[in-house]
Amino acid sequence: MMRHAGRRGAGRPATAPIGWAARYPAGSSHIPEVQSARESSILRYMNEPGTIVDMLPHDLQAGVSESVARRRMTVLALAGDAHAKEDSRPDSTRGRVLQAAISMFAERGFESCTMRDLAGPAGVKAPALYNHFASKEDILAEAMSIGLGDFYSWVLEPLADAPPEQWLELIVRRHTLYQLEHDTARASELLMESEALSRHLPESEYVRMRATQREYVRLIRSLVAATIEASSEDEATVATYSVVAMCNWVKTWYRRDGNLTPSDIADRVWQLVGRMLGQR
Repeated sequence: MMRHAGRRGAGRPATAPIGWAARYPAGSSHIPEVQSARESSILRYMNEPGTIVDMLPHDLQAGVSESVARRRMTVLALAGDAHAKEDSRPDSTRGRVLQAAISMFAERGFESCTMRDLAGPAGVKAPALYNHFASKEDILAEAMSIGLGDFYSWVLEPLADAPPEQWLELIVRRHTLYQLEHDTARASELLMESEALSRHLPESEYVRMRATQREYVRLIRSLVAATIEASSEDEATVATYSVVAMCNWVKTWYRRDGNLTPSDIADRVWQLVGRMLGQR
């Protein structure tokens, strides 16, 4: 779930995720205001000199695997555990509103959706939504937080039980499968590319989402750089974003009535990634 395009927003970085890094570079003492002590400590960790560095290529020795493991924990911590909230289960009123909100915001645009529109799929009247959410902006923030938290946990948590040499394959396969098997994946992607997030999310929430994206890409880059004999920094970067794009955009052409199952496609995406990175 990556985004490179520029965006507008007073007092916010011009691009993401790279623009966020430019505004808050390693070693900077400028820590954006956050909502919790946990987020504050994570962002301070991310800004310590030498903590977030591009890994050297070649084999997955202890230094690389430990760095990737740290990044994995950082992504999961930044993503938070909002998707596990009891009252946000898909079968609850709150959960039905949040599920519908992701798709409706992506299809119609945030500004075009009313509280009445969002209440319909949950089977309640618009005024009842205020028993669960303070505003439409709160619905957007929680819907995106849950969607992204679910994605990152689904992709990254299984790495804990796999050897480091299988991490990149596991990420590629699970990222691809998530895009194909979760109905809201494409909608979440469209929202991440929309102006709604920069305009309507609280600054701290927006920063958290972009920081999570940034660390997820860097995690993949560490694994890619450890796999290929990169001739330059640019080569590793291009390879990384190519891998992300291959996983990310399968949803745009996949058809459920086609000849390939999601698992078949995940297999073929991994085969293509392996060939691109020089694996046999």
